[in-house]
Amino acid sequence: MKRTIILLAAVLLTAGCVDPLRWEPSEAEKQNVYLHLKTNEAAAIAASQQKAAAPLPELTAAAAQQSAAVLAYYGLPKKLPPTETVDELLSEANRKVTKDATKIAAERPDPWLLADGLLEAAIGIGGIIGGIGGAKVVKKLKTTREKTKALREVVQGNELYLRIHPDAAAEFKEVQGKVQSRTSAEAVRDVKS
Repeated sequence: MKRTIILLAAVLLTAGCVDPLRWEPSEAEKQNVYLHLKTNEAAAIAASQQKAAAPLPELTAAAAQQSAAVLAYYGLPKKLPPTETVDELLSEANRKVTKDATKIAAERPDPWLLADGLLEAAIGIGGIIGGIGGAKVVKKLKTTREKTKALREVVQGNELYLRIHPDAAAEFKEVQGKVQSRTSAEAVRDVKS
């Protein structure tokens, strides 16, 4: 019984970590951060050489320093993009790196898949524990997984409906407000964010 409680606590604690989960930055993201640093450095040098009016030289110098901190967080890419000249910095290849990095950065981990994976792992652990307690935990976890899948399908269906019929959004939300309990509304809001 003690192991079952520990297992359930671990699953619940881990499930709360879905939102802050951060995948390792991709090569394109690392290259883009490197480009950001080099572009800011070039801007700082140009502002200084052209004797730009204050505060532009200070701002560009500060931006270069801030970019260095971001690069330290992301890490250097394996392949450095060309950054020796302004033309290289503004090249189409480097613009593509930025476009690719933007697309990749917008893709967040799917909390549904992560939750399903955690439930699968917990079910496996419950099966290993065995016994009557393990069997009960596995049964409850399977029920939870089925309910989570159903909730996901409802939320995704509602989102699809609202994309197809944006003019019905106000009425849809009004009806949902009347039929959903506060707990359900909060659960759906958490799932969508």
